[in-house]
Amino acid sequence: MLVLRPVQPVRGIALGQGKIVVGTRMGNIFQLDKAGDVELLVGGHAEGEVWGLAPHPTEQVIATVSDDKTLKVWDVAERKIVLNKDLATPARAVGFSPDGKILAIGYKDGKVDIL
Repeated sequence: MLVLRPVQPVRGIALGQGKIVVGTRMGNIFQLDKAGDVELLVGGHAEGEVWGLAPHPTEQVIATVSDDKTLKVWDVAERKIVLNKDLATPARAVGFSPDGKILAIGYKDGKVDIL
């Protein structure tokens, strides 16, 4: 079993391109690999728990959504935000289509957006 250090409650988890991506209550995003290495990718969402994470199917980017009412797309290699979109309400889920061209967002209030 792997434990994030410092210990942080996990709010979202996704598997993509052989890595596990974890979002925490503190707004951080970690990447874990099968060897057990844990790496802090970004200290991400300023004021909210990271609930939804989605690795892109072919590119080295990750989409995240949070209680801070934002969608962020991160360049993993550069460790920087490449898209920061304000949302109307807190979001709970995000996912790329298999070809990576469409992004779906699921909101706390039950609505869904397709971008």
